[in-house]
Amino acid sequence: MAAYAVRAPDGVIAWFNSRAAELWGRTPVMGDTDERFCGAYKLYHADGTHMAHCDTPVALALKTGISVHEQEVVIERPDGSRVTVSVHIDPIRDKDGAIVGVVNFFDDIDERKQAERTTGLLAAIVGSSDDAIVSKNLDGVITSWNNSAERLFGYAAEEAIGQHITLIVPRDRQHEEAMILERIGRGERVDHFETVRVRKDGTMLDISLTISPIRDAAGHVVGASKVARDVTERKRVERALAEQARLLDLSFDAIFVRDAADRITYWSKGARQLYGYTSEEALGRVSHVLLCTKFPEALGRITKWFNREGRWTGELIHKRKDGTEIVVASRWALDPRDCGNGNRVLETNSDITQQKESEKALRESEERFRAIVETTPECVKLVAADGTLLHMNSPGLAMVGADCAERVVGKSVYDLIAPEHRDRFRAFNEKVCRGERGTLEFDIVGLGGTHRHMETHGAPLRDQGGTLVQLAVTRDITGRKEAEESRKQAELSARLLQVQDEERRRIARELHDGVGQLLAAMSMNVFRVVNEKSNLSPDAARCAEENSNLIQQVSKDIRTMSYLLHPPLLDELGLTSALRWYIEGFAERSKIAARIELPDDLSRLPQEHELCLFRIAQECLTNIHRHSGSSTAVVRLWRTPGEIRMEVSDEGRGINQEIRSKVASGESAGVGLRGMHERVKQIGGTLGIHSNGKGASVLVALPLTEEAVSSDESKTHNPEDEYEGRREETKPLIGRSQGI
Repeated sequence: MAAYAVRAPDGVIAWFNSRAAELWGRTPVMGDTDERFCGAYKLYHADGTHMAHCDTPVALALKTGISVHEQEVVIERPDGSRVTVSVHIDPIRDKDGAIVGVVNFFDDIDERKQAERTTGLLAAIVGSSDDAIVSKNLDGVITSWNNSAERLFGYAAEEAIGQHITLIVPRDRQHEEAMILERIGRGERVDHFETVRVRKDGTMLDISLTISPIRDAAGHVVGASKVARDVTERKRVERALAEQARLLDLSFDAIFVRDAADRITYWSKGARQLYGYTSEEALGRVSHVLLCTKFPEALGRITKWFNREGRWTGELIHKRKDGTEIVVASRWALDPRDCGNGNRVLETNSDITQQKESEKALRESEERFRAIVETTPECVKLVAADGTLLHMNSPGLAMVGADCAERVVGKSVYDLIAPEHRDRFRAFNEKVCRGERGTLEFDIVGLGGTHRHMETHGAPLRDQGGTLVQLAVTRDITGRKEAEESRKQAELSARLLQVQDEERRRIARELHDGVGQLLAAMSMNVFRVVNEKSNLSPDAARCAEENSNLIQQVSKDIRTMSYLLHPPLLDELGLTSALRWYIEGFAERSKIAARIELPDDLSRLPQEHELCLFRIAQECLTNIHRHSGSSTAVVRLWRTPGEIRMEVSDEGRGINQEIRSKVASGESAGVGLRGMHERVKQIGGTLGIHSNGKGASVLVALPLTEEAVSSDESKTHNPEDEYEGRREETKPLIGRSQGI
């Protein structure tokens, strides 16, 4: 006998014997607070559900002080094997009666359980001995044949045992035996299988078979036990009843018969159609349980009335097989041959669900409509064909600025429509009141003068007098329209910047390729004149020299202006070369000590990134020259993971708080700052302005993917030689404006 004890109140194991450890499959540590109530690895209830250690009989006995005897518990060992034990648990009390612990004696009852199962099977066979009981092996050979089998089939046991079971199976039914043997071989039980068998004298029997698999000690199926019941008389009665049922099936109502226990004994075609249950599913079931009947009053009171009067009529709620509920007008009648005993009841039910639903819908329609109208956050209104506002819910009153319905209801709704949309709304309302549906956007002017942009969906509705009016659901879309307008403005701004850049590029190209080439031709012609100045008068020679110098200066100015509009260095050599060139020219023009700080390993960036950063640097330096009063300027460019950043800073008078707030909120703060903000926004970057009164800095961060960098690195080459040549060609114009 396995035994162990736990202490109170925590249930920690205080002692156990070796048999307990053997059944547990493990040795717990005594006194360990993690080992509570039981030393088993896992526990299960007898039905196979999991049992937590804190819910074990030991834990309950420790908590309640009540002994537990003969309770079955399944122990699972760490190796996965299981054993069923019977526990005997008693609390341990001290001299004062207080519980100080619990002791549990338990033993392996697996063998006993197996014996009980075997005994139960034999008892089931013996218990049904009034019926024919036949055993056979998996080959179909008869191995046992009781007395009832002799009486039912006419064969003595000596004649049947050893013969194949097809001895009593008609030829046209022998396929059933193969099916039965196949199911028994899989360990399945066959219940109440109705079929036909043949007696020794050749007469046919209607029988009901219950077939169970027979297992050996190892649990393997070795045969089958058949219990056969003669149902010939019942079948004869059923056939007679079937003819009567055929006549009842002509009725459209659901008709069924129930016995004194309310079990269904007849189920008509109308019942099958109404409730969805077949006769097989309904017969033998308690009608009120099958149909989940809801009675208008207590069933006991109805039954008392019915038994006294012999009839009852009322409305019931039934549930169909598919779960839907129906309402029936039910009529009950006692079988007059059994009047007073309540043996058989004829129940006839007519489906009145649609009728009741129509009544309910009609009753609830106005309440439902009112609830919907008053709880929706949108404006719901009724408008007559002449524009009279018949009803408006609370949200609608709030939209038009009315503190009560009397201010607008009963008056013309057209007075609330913006004048420019009034005719459109009038035509829309008249169209809906003619029976059409539609949607319309329009503006309203509230009682307080507030303008709102609205969207309404109108549908025709008949009032109590049958007149068509407009039922309209209207929502305020002012915010949506403003958002759409902001988006359009942003798209327009982006397009303007693109057009501006394209126009700068075009003008730069025209200046370089058109005017520049004409000046070059003029320079060559003047050069020839200068070479022959010895043949000219002194004044003419001096004019020729001056014209030559002027043409060279104009040519240089045109080239510089072209590069300022769109420096070719930006396309050909990249951002770093273009910034160096521009900042050197800016320092020379403005006399501001401007410098640039670049990382050594900065490669080419995507074209839109380079153009954005160059234009922002241009704009920032222009603003420093015009507004800051600073003598210095610094442009810093650096990479961070996933970003390219640029900062332009000075040491001037700074930027006031109002401008910084406008930039932070996205408001307009001047054309230049707005342009910078839009350029950055197009690429998905950020722009911040910082100023402390002793200078200002503009910080730009643009997102940068590795793919974008890789695709542009293929364009990268050492630009220094070309940069030196470009710088000499484009000596900047001294004192020219920086805002190009």
